[in-house]
Amino acid sequence: MIGIAEQSVTLLAIPSTYTGAFTIPETIEGYTVTGISGGAFIGCQLSALTIPATVETIGFMAFRNCSNLAALITARTTPAIFEGNPYFSTTSVPAAYVPASALSAYKAASYWKKLTYAEEGEGYSFDVEYSGYKLTYKITDIEAKTCQVGLGQDLNASPSRNYMAGTTTALSAPDEGTADYSNITVPETALGYTVTALASGAFSKTTDLTSITLPASIDSIAEGAFYDCKNLTAFEFPTSLTKLGGGVFWGCSSLASAHVPQRISDIGAALFRGCSALTEVTIPGATSIGVWTFYDCSSLTNIELPSTVETIGSEAFYGCQGLQSIVVPESVENIGSNAFNGCTSLATANLPANITSIASGLFYNCSKLQLINIPSTVTYIGYNSFKGCSQLNTVICCTPTPVTITDEVFTNYGTLYVPAGTKAAYQSADYWQAFNPIIEMSMGGTSYDLNGDGEVNGADLDELINKIFE
Repeated sequence: MIGIAEQSVTLLAIPSTYTGAFTIPETIEGYTVTGISGGAFIGCQLSALTIPATVETIGFMAFRNCSNLAALITARTTPAIFEGNPYFSTTSVPAAYVPASALSAYKAASYWKKLTYAEEGEGYSFDVEYSGYKLTYKITDIEAKTCQVGLGQDLNASPSRNYMAGTTTALSAPDEGTADYSNITVPETALGYTVTALASGAFSKTTDLTSITLPASIDSIAEGAFYDCKNLTAFEFPTSLTKLGGGVFWGCSSLASAHVPQRISDIGAALFRGCSALTEVTIPGATSIGVWTFYDCSSLTNIELPSTVETIGSEAFYGCQGLQSIVVPESVENIGSNAFNGCTSLATANLPANITSIASGLFYNCSKLQLINIPSTVTYIGYNSFKGCSQLNTVICCTPTPVTITDEVFTNYGTLYVPAGTKAAYQSADYWQAFNPIIEMSMGGTSYDLNGDGEVNGADLDELINKIFE
């Protein structure tokens, strides 16, 4: 019920039987809502009320006998004026959720100061029931009217709790025993708030989930959002996505393909860890690949790394037993330890010209690796870098001075190619001397721009390999 005055309206009342959360619209039939009448909510069993920023006044006894009212939410930066005692419950005082910039003003304002206020960073959470399941939303920005979504857990809890603890207690539905979380559709709005993010651990451990449809409004997916969703078979990334947390698909052992949007540059830690069915993945905008990103993706046979990648984290491809080849772009300057450890099908790989160290365990137990190049820029080779590479019969080492190594670097000592004029140094260097034969590369002095394009890169390695095996 409304009262109209010129170009504005006052909310007079809503039915006392109304329960749950309620959002007062900013406009009704083209009129701006500027006030709440006295007694408007008397006896209502509301759990939460969102008051638009347009509301300037709230009448006498507006909330009398609203014993279930737990939250008042408003984006208004100057407190609305109470025209007399609103009669908030004295046994269960509502919590107020207001803009952070206006918090001190609300705490000092008449009647508003009687309310409790949420801790910084906390937002009001509410449930919305759908056919067969319910989703939980948390308001993230009152003024922008945005929220994040999850599946019933405490969205104000620490990320690590939501991430790993998951939703084991959240799988309830409007009708007990009829929950169906196999196919979930997240709407673009909930109670007037735009859904822009999936919360940490949003759907983690929801083992019934096979597919999910997300709205275009989603721009952020927090860590562990689908952690251990073992039956999730496919996922379509929202076109507006700009942020992707770590471990989002960790343990999604049925996920077969993933195409990360171009705008995602940071491929987070453990993003696809344990996705044992993953056979197709693209990361076109990646600049960094985090630790454990593809750990134990045992069905992944190949992946194209874009020329924008600069770092590859430790154990990034650990245990990718099906990976047959990898082309590391020349843009890469750092590769972490054990990055390709246990890639037992890996036959060919390259190291870019810009790296200065070969980390420990880099190709440990890559039992099918047959050839590797060591760029001239390398000054350190860690232990177990090529240990267990039993078929590594050809090493192309471009360092003009033998790098100090131990017996824990190589398992196999086959043919070693070294720069012209350095054979004697390698023949007398510890552990390098075990290679047989050691062959000098006569490619015109110390220049390794073999294809004449003005750069020393992977193309020169291809040229060198052709010359060696021609």
